[in-house]
Amino acid sequence: MMNRRNFLQNILSGSAALPLALSFPSILNAAQNPAKNVIFIHMPDGIDPSQWHPASDLTLGAQNSSLESVKQHCTFLRGVDLKNSPFESGTNHDGGTKTLLTNFDTTSINVAIGSFAQAADISITHPYLLLGMRHNFQNFPFSTTYKNASSWSSPILPEDNPSISYSSLFGDIGSSSSSTNSVDLATQRRLKALEHVQSELNDMKSALGLIEQSKLEQNLDAITDLKSRINLTLSQSNIEGAIDPTTIVDIAKLQSLGSVTDLANIPDVSSLNNDIAVAALATGKTRSVTLNYSHNTSEMPMPWIGANSQGHAASHAWGADFNAHRNWYAEQLKDLINKLKTITVEEGTLLDNTMIVFGSDVSHSNGHGGDDMPFIVAGGGQGGRILTYSDTSHEQLLVSAAQFAGMDIDKYGYHFGKTGALSGLLGV
Repeated sequence: MMNRRNFLQNILSGSAALPLALSFPSILNAAQNPAKNVIFIHMPDGIDPSQWHPASDLTLGAQNSSLESVKQHCTFLRGVDLKNSPFESGTNHDGGTKTLLTNFDTTSINVAIGSFAQAADISITHPYLLLGMRHNFQNFPFSTTYKNASSWSSPILPEDNPSISYSSLFGDIGSSSSSTNSVDLATQRRLKALEHVQSELNDMKSALGLIEQSKLEQNLDAITDLKSRINLTLSQSNIEGAIDPTTIVDIAKLQSLGSVTDLANIPDVSSLNNDIAVAALATGKTRSVTLNYSHNTSEMPMPWIGANSQGHAASHAWGADFNAHRNWYAEQLKDLINKLKTITVEEGTLLDNTMIVFGSDVSHSNGHGGDDMPFIVAGGGQGGRILTYSDTSHEQLLVSAAQFAGMDIDKYGYHFGKTGALSGLLGV
């Protein structure tokens, strides 16, 4: 938001009511532009590079072949490294998990993006949403998300139970949900922003002289008139195509879900987490979602697909079970992409206005290295390509996600030399 000193300089320099877009750029830009969302996904324990990275013609490997039907929405990154800072020696699962979204900053990028979005849009109720899948099983102590990563002692753990996640966003399961037309949702965002600006201006009045108060009143009158027109639009709107979370989330599956640590229920937990992520973005509850698939050094086998080896053990043995584990995680990404595609928003689909960043805590699962990480970026109106870089820190990927969300930054965390977003990733 523009601070009061800058606002007063702007408003007192004119002789009449200033255009709102000039008076309040940060708030009105956030309210008027289509909302941009970011989803981060952590897949544990790395990959077999020979089975993961696609060929130059986008032929997929055994570990991500389930993405075939959605690869036109995916950008496969090569040569982006998870680097070590001078104060962090060695690449390992724990270090990779902690570094993935922090890059040694004190705050994870998902938290920073969510806090930025909420500051610009006061209708957001959850600055960030963390959804887990057997992540906290056996009290696993690490996370991808931190508010103070300097000591690594205060992880923000994801919620493993979809029922709790749903209730925190939308209230009791099975209760009637308010429906909001996608056009109404955008209009209400603008109305809330204007109300926030109006409140700020009213607080200023007593500090101004009579002439300045007169100019301020003209702006307040303009806001009141615009609010009246917005309210008229809302009162006359057609509620067909309403965004109701119960039409996105499989409520019957949610109500019948058993123990979230029971392996038999994990496919339903993952599907419901995707539903909840899409519903939260579609209804404007948040702009930042993180999905944690299990946790690094995962002990989870996948008997539902016939892969009975534990995840971490399979990552060192390689072979059929490890390929099947990776491909199932890729299938969850496909499910999320397809669900985002079904939601129409102001400009295109929810997928068009969402960047998904999919990655892991290490690259080569046997070597525990951080070179050439298995990053996939999906959505955001881009895809169907491979982008190759050299000597490039994943810091630039985090910057890319932040810029997509509207943040004006060119570096994040420990700086490794290159600044700005990854070249070509954002279509510029």
